[in-house]
Amino acid sequence: MAAAMPKYTTGQKNTAQRETDGLADRRGHRLKEAELSETQRLKREIEQLKKENDIKDQEIAFLKKVKELERMCLLDSQNKDK
Repeated sequence: MAAAMPKYTTGQKNTAQRETDGLADRRGHRLKEAELSETQRLKREIEQLKKENDIKDQEIAFLKKVKELERMCLLDSQNKDK
């Protein structure tokens, strides 16, 4: 009896493996810090600093609103006392 033939020859198997590797879903996966180039690392750092800056701007705007509301409540209470 003849031996069962492999489904792929060596070259076809490697090609098939590469084709399925390309179909892997890598969305949302970030490179590790060690795998980044200097440019990529700096871009990532800039993005992080921008996010931190935006958060601080939001905090400042919130605190301004709180102070404004406190001032308005204080003025209202003073006007009621008169």
